[in-house]
Parts: sequence; C-alpha cells; structure tokens
Amino acid sequence: MKNNQRANNSPLPSDIKEKLMRYEMITRFNERPSIGITYEGKVVDANEAVLKLFPDIKKLGARHLYLSNFKTIERIIKKNRKNFIRDLKINNRWFRQIFYYIPTTNIVHVYGNDITSAKNAEEALTKSENHYRMLFEKMNYGYGLQDIIFNAKGEPIDYRFIAINPAFERLAGLKKEQLVGKTANEISKGTPQTPERIKTRKLYNNAAKTGKPLFLETYNPETKKYFEIYAYKPNDNQIALLFRDITKEKQQDEDKNNFISIMSHELRNPLTPILANAQFINSTITDQSLIKEPIAIIEKQAKIMADLLNDILDVSRLSKNRIKLEKKNINIVDHLESSKNASMPFIQIKSQKI
Repeated sequence: MKNNQRANNSPLPSDIKEKLMRYEMITRFNERPSIGITYEGKVVDANEAVLKLFPDIKKLGARHLYLSNFKTIERIIKKNRKNFIRDLKINNRWFRQIFYYIPTTNIVHVYGNDITSAKNAEEALTKSENHYRMLFEKMNYGYGLQDIIFNAKGEPIDYRFIAINPAFERLAGLKKEQLVGKTANEISKGTPQTPERIKTRKLYNNAAKTGKPLFLETYNPETKKYFEIYAYKPNDNQIALLFRDITKEKQQDEDKNNFISIMSHELRNPLTPILANAQFINSTITDQSLIKEPIAIIEKQAKIMADLLNDILDVSRLSKNRIKLEKKNINIVDHLESSKNASMPFIQIKSQKI
C-alpha cells in the first residue's frame, strides 16, 4: 500500500512536466478565453482573457452565464465521447465555444472565440436578404431569372427559368410549377410564332449574347395585353427579366389621343366660317380704309389658330407614329408682325409704344 502511495506521489517525468508547462503557458497567455472546469461545475483554471471578460467566473463556476447549461453539455460529451460546439450571446457579444472531451481527466476544457463582428455581419446580411426577399415577393413587376443555354458556337438558343416572383405568375397567367425548371422553348411549344414574337426573341437573344440591356414594349394577342419588358444580364450565364402590364396606360393614351383629335376638329369647324366671312367682307366693302387692318388681323389670327390645332393633331399622330414632317421656309418678319398685331389692343389700353 505504501509502495503504491509512493508511486502515486512520485514526480512526473520531465518530458511530461515540460509539455504541461508549455500547455499552461499557451493557455494562460492566449488572447482567447480558456477555462478548465470539473464535471461538478467548479472552475479550476481560467486564463487572463476570460478573467478580463468575466472576473467572477471562478466564483460562480457553472452558474455563470458563460457556462450556462454546462450540466447538459457534460452529459452530451460523456455520451457521445466527442467535443461539443455552440454559439453563445452575452450582453450583445457573441462567443463560439468548444467544449473539449478528455476521457482520462475529470476536467472539461472550454475554449472561446469572440465572433461578434461575424455574427453582426451575418445578421445584417440576413436582414438585407429578408428586405430584398420581401421586395421580390411584393413588387408589382414580374421578375424572372433564367440560365442561358448556349450552342457549340456560344450563341444563346434557349433559356431555363430558375426563379420567378408571384407577380410573374399573375402577369403571365402561369404557375411557378409550370415555369421553374423548364425552358422558354418548352413553355412556348405550340404557341403561334407571330412576326412580333420572332422579333422580340431576336432582340432577347441579342441582349443575352452582347450583354446590352433590352427595353421594349410588346403585345400579346392571346391575352390582348401590352407589356413593358426590361432584360439585363446579372452575370455571364444568366439573364434577368422584368416586365409589367401597361394595357391600361395604352388605353388611356388612346383615349387621350382620340379626345385631342375630336376636340381639334371641333375647334377647327368655327374657324372656317370666320375666315371665310373675313375674306368676304374684305372683298365686298368698297371703302376698305377702316376695315382693312382689322380684317387682316382676323385672317392672320384664324390661320394661326388653325396651325395650332394642326400642331395638337400632330401630337396625337406622333404617339401613333403617323406624323409626317414637312419642311418649308417662313418669313420671320411676318411672324413678328403678326405677334405685334395680336398684342396691339393690350398695348394701346396701357398707352404703351413699340
């Protein structure tokens, strides 16, 4: 029995003592928190890094927040016989802890690492992703992302949908399951290829090939709707599609142009008899000394009004691409004289001079 006691109390071999001292030095002066805690929950070792953060950790032991749920962790590492890792938040600071299982001892070594910056960046990224996900889900524009399928020559020949938003489903009249994973050629199989569809596909192919963004308006004869389309390449192998229904806007523009056209014609109707009667008076009255200038003003102003109405009609024609540009020489002196005559009554009232 005494021999066994002497054996147990005998000094450790020098190489073991050296390794333990080296381990203690590394642990003690490590910038990361390091703790040795018994299975009973007593902290038997704590380096300067952890004592600086939690001065009362030796006193509280397993009751300290830094060692919360230690008993549960102890049971897990004993059962699984391997290390345990967790992330822990204390007072707005995050720590990643590794509980090392050492079978030959009654001590669990806990090494920590401050990961607050990484966690904050992760939370900010998650928040940003949630924000854009909500925007993606709620926006009125249809959005679709497609993988570009190239042929052997590197030319785009098809497009496979990999993501769409709810607005895309609503505007296209197709469910997500009918689109995602399928190519544009598969989806449009059996659809009549109108000249406009062929033209749109060529423009889309060009955008996919060159990377130059595409913006156009197109008409769908099946749904009888107009769409505004914008396509761009977020990277070399994908193309993104944004589109919206502009049918109501087109109808409003059409109604506006029709109104302008009708009003212009209605306003022009009174000008014809005004101009005709002015010319009749000018040709029938013998003494024209008193009426010559007023009649000339009436005629010029009637012609100006007719030109203005023509300009209004041109706006309507312009929106329908029906305007015809006519070039002609004008006499600037006549225009200045006409402007002076139109303003003369107001000038005379104020006793002004030109």
